[in-house]
Amino acid sequence: MRVRVGVEFRRDFAYNSVSAAAQEGEYRSIVSTPKETSEAEIVRASLESQLSLAKRISKGLGRCAQELSNNGRGSATYLWVCVSKDGISDRACDGETSRLTVDEWLNVVDEAASIGVSRFVVSAKRSLSDFPDIWRVCEWAQDTHGMVVVLHTNAAKLSQDELTSIRALDPEKTRMLLTEQAMPSAKGLETEGIVLCPVDKGPLDCNPCEKPGKMVFVNPEGTLYTCGLVEGLADFHLGDVFDGTLLKVMKNPDLPHAVADQERFFAKHHACDGCPALAKDIFEDEA
Repeated sequence: MRVRVGVEFRRDFAYNSVSAAAQEGEYRSIVSTPKETSEAEIVRASLESQLSLAKRISKGLGRCAQELSNNGRGSATYLWVCVSKDGISDRACDGETSRLTVDEWLNVVDEAASIGVSRFVVSAKRSLSDFPDIWRVCEWAQDTHGMVVVLHTNAAKLSQDELTSIRALDPEKTRMLLTEQAMPSAKGLETEGIVLCPVDKGPLDCNPCEKPGKMVFVNPEGTLYTCGLVEGLADFHLGDVFDGTLLKVMKNPDLPHAVADQERFFAKHHACDGCPALAKDIFEDEA
């Protein structure tokens, strides 16, 4: 499993490494210093050791972050995740497969940010309240990576619990994709700066649809597909979040990054409803 490289991890790593090194450095100072050395000198030597190590760690992490940014930046714009067990496209996920944990979702968000993702779309076929852990992931995406979070639900109405959780997010970085039936229950959010958009739309008028070329789609088990419309179809399977990296997936020309004749899938399913590329009034800059 790849290690989360977010702010909390970096801070904990640096702190624990410095602390351990400081203890070791202090021990060496004590055992190798003549008895006449003052306690102040020992403390000063220990502090200098800590500061030196902290600088080396900081420079090393900076180089790693810059390398990730240079190699991956611009590879993707959207991270589209499905949190419903039955999937977006009505093709049920394998019941024997485990769902991703919260920490694993945080890993996905971190890695997506490293390849340039700035829009995080969370789709749920049922009420968002059925998935209480998503709020922590959404907050992480906004606060740590500055992502715009787009909440997509097919529910006919937003509950009071959902409205409370939505209001806890950054309104300037929060959008909603809702059914026409749910729009009245969300009207109060508009006055707080949250943009609402109806999602009862058909597929894009293009064939093949190449919008997935800038999109990472992940289902509840961590399986990657070209997009939500073709979730569960072997021909559009890209791998999973535990194999390789998202950057390798997006850069692999042998994987399907477009969907041809999408109408044949849309005729039965409405999985395009949550597609970020369809929300033109939200994503005018990427339309």
